[in-house]
Amino acid sequence: MKIAIAGIRGFIGSHLASRLVQDGHDPVAFERFSCAVDLRGADAFVYAGGPSQHVDALTENELGECLDAWPMLLNDCHTAKVGHVIFLSSHAVYGPSGRAHEEDEAPAPRTFYGALQAGREHIGMAFHHSKGLPFTVLRLATVYGPWMRPDALVRVFLDAALNGGEIRLEGGGAQIRPFVYIDDLAGIVAGLLPYSRTAAGEAFNIATDHASVRDLAARADDAARQLGRPGVRITLAPPRSGEQGNVTLDARKIRGFLDNWRDTPTPLERGIHATARAMMEGR
Repeated sequence: MKIAIAGIRGFIGSHLASRLVQDGHDPVAFERFSCAVDLRGADAFVYAGGPSQHVDALTENELGECLDAWPMLLNDCHTAKVGHVIFLSSHAVYGPSGRAHEEDEAPAPRTFYGALQAGREHIGMAFHHSKGLPFTVLRLATVYGPWMRPDALVRVFLDAALNGGEIRLEGGGAQIRPFVYIDDLAGIVAGLLPYSRTAAGEAFNIATDHASVRDLAARADDAARQLGRPGVRITLAPPRSGEQGNVTLDARKIRGFLDNWRDTPTPLERGIHATARAMMEGR
């Protein structure tokens, strides 16, 4: 299958491209909006790009431009008759909840990033229902692994642990967060490709592990020490104003849907260790 990927040079996109090659597919880069010629002949299109790291610092006009370009891209997919569009969204579309978020929960984002992703989800679903575009949403947990962004939580903790630094846990680090290792995510996306009909119009939570921030810091410390590095000093700090509470995702839907998914999810401890080793190797 020919798979067009927006963001193929990024953290998620590059890992996904490697997995698709391994599975015998032909991943190609999609570099710009509103250019249907790049999408002609594509069996699927995976959107793994767009602003994420600093989206909450965007101005109102810049945020509007992001949303304005999205319908043009989806229309190009429709014009080019792309067989399946998979949008990598985020758990940030959900609002506060005392329970695990399920896919039928109405989005209630509290950040610009969450609002942008929720807006893209709604527009994509409108294209699905009005024009028949096969559109699938994946609401991702925190994705971690080699080559992740320098400001990603897992990388920040591992960088401190590998170099004998300090981790300050605001509010004691009791907050629960969802995680998914990058290779597991790539396997899920690859596994969804053949399901253009049954997955169209669906949203799936993607998470394989949950851990407290304090537990994540401890695992980073363990991984660093196992690799002969100094480990980290963990200190407690008062809660930050507006600190997000627990975030948990119910991911039973994707596990039931991909009955042929052959990969075994990577346990958090093993994923953290693999990421620490990769960082020592400059990845």
